[in-house]
Amino acid sequence: MVRQGRAASAGLDQRRAALALQRFAQGSAERLNNQQLTLKEPQSAGELPFQRSALDVQAAQLEANGDAVAAMELLQTPAATPLLTAQRNQQAAALLAAAGRPDRAAALTGASIDLAAAQEAWGLSESLLDDQRRYQLSAADVSGAEQTNQRRLRLARRLADAMAERPAGLAAIAPPTADPAVPQELMDRRDPRERRSGALLDVLVGLDPSPSESPADRLARLDLAVVVARRLGHRERLLDLLMQQERDARIQEKSWLRNRITEQAVLQAKGNPLRELEALYRRQRLLLEEPRFESNVWLALDPEATELKLERLQRQEEKQQRLEQRWAYDPFPGSFSLPQVLEDRARLQLAQASDGTWLLPPAVFGELPRRLSAEAYQEESQRLELVFESLELTAEEREAGPARFVDLAYKSQLRDALEQRLEQDLLYAQMDSGAVARRAEWLQLEQALDPQGPLLRQLAGFGRSEAGLASLRRLHAEEDWRRRWQRHQELQAMATEEPLLQDKLNFDVPSPWQRDAILRPAERVAIELTEAWEQFQLAPSELSAAGLQRLALASRQDAVELDALRFRLALVLPSGTADPELVERLQVLELRLRSPQSQGGHLGPPSPSR
Repeated sequence: MVRQGRAASAGLDQRRAALALQRFAQGSAERLNNQQLTLKEPQSAGELPFQRSALDVQAAQLEANGDAVAAMELLQTPAATPLLTAQRNQQAAALLAAAGRPDRAAALTGASIDLAAAQEAWGLSESLLDDQRRYQLSAADVSGAEQTNQRRLRLARRLADAMAERPAGLAAIAPPTADPAVPQELMDRRDPRERRSGALLDVLVGLDPSPSESPADRLARLDLAVVVARRLGHRERLLDLLMQQERDARIQEKSWLRNRITEQAVLQAKGNPLRELEALYRRQRLLLEEPRFESNVWLALDPEATELKLERLQRQEEKQQRLEQRWAYDPFPGSFSLPQVLEDRARLQLAQASDGTWLLPPAVFGELPRRLSAEAYQEESQRLELVFESLELTAEEREAGPARFVDLAYKSQLRDALEQRLEQDLLYAQMDSGAVARRAEWLQLEQALDPQGPLLRQLAGFGRSEAGLASLRRLHAEEDWRRRWQRHQELQAMATEEPLLQDKLNFDVPSPWQRDAILRPAERVAIELTEAWEQFQLAPSELSAAGLQRLALASRQDAVELDALRFRLALVLPSGTADPELVERLQVLELRLRSPQSQGGHLGPPSPSR
């Protein structure tokens, strides 16, 4: 009978194998328990055959044939050793739990833990403790599950088993119904993203409105958040922020800022038809609010004529500038541009010492480089002072000119300093309470120093003759006309682009006609990500966050995925409910497990890079 059972089992005929062993047992589980079956013959000299008790084999065959009750009864027969008995009980408990008896499964597993611990089978003990906690949670025995997990935590620390301590620690701070594998999976996924961009995401989330926020501060805060989101690579938040900022700029009638915002939005939305259409509408509305551009047939017939006209006016202005230059005498005779001399002189006055050199403010009209050696700084200062004194200037030019260009150099220097401060803040991912005020000041300077703005245009004509001012006005008028023409062309292009984007967004709507635009796979993923993001923002939940994370992974949007991961972890590991010491211990454990010195789960010293 035993040989028939072996032959049937070897042929994978589990039914015949089970019948053969049942005939052999003759109703006695003890007889099966005492019979050892060779399941695998030795493959080399000195190797022992692989044997198992006929009872274990019979139980496996019965389970495979769907008779879990009979298999469960057999497995509760004590084995030859306490260790084998604990292993049998573990299998029997799994069958009990599958049969809807988690309470009995937990009790049987608890008895088995003591058997395994007595034999110092720590690996089996840890596995049995995990099983017992799972069964207790299924049976709604929350207090019993907490006690079991504490025992699991103590055993892992005793064995210095970091890999085992981590899920036990997570289970201790997670809600009693949470599976430790879920937060562990989320933390494993979040960890590399947290190191790359977690601090910047903290800064971005921290840029929330305050109750006393003024309209100007709100625009500045949103602009600062846009910069952080762009640096972070969080495209969805970036485009949301740009839309909010555009709305506020429209309400506050900030046309200059709206132009800047809508240009950014159109650029950042590329590759996502859903976002592109939204940005297109905002940009289109801005352009339609401007005075109507009066076009003519000659523009269509000879578009290059406008280029030629602009080049002609630029050459005329360059020639007029040379005629407008002032003469200086000894010791530096020659002709000089008055705005260039006045700005370079102001830049030298505001220069700052830096590492043995002098750093000058950025130049608009000036020709001196940004950095000068100490010797070159002294030479240029003396030269320009002598040049300025020998120039033929009116009393008004000599009195008002230096102050006006010092103000220009100061504005350029301050804008540059604010940009550098923001770059430093982004590098260290830290923003203090004055960041929004600095951004508001930067926006004001950016508008004041607009190349097409009144300040720079007025200074460009400082000290010019009537003929020179007329030449400059003609050039500026042509530049303004060209800018209006380009925006008119942009508006016309939008009328063509809009139906193509609509066509892409209606890709799932049946159409009898061939579509003019085909939705690319990358664009489809981008649309799905935006829809998932909007759903997550509208109704944040575990389901919407999980869907957002999956799509962010597919489109390689790490910052978006990190946002979803953080939300999911906050649901699983609520803040303020866990023992702070345990949380701190878990954080240290995470760092050490990820260090290069950690091998096999032991707690080695932390990495020097941490």
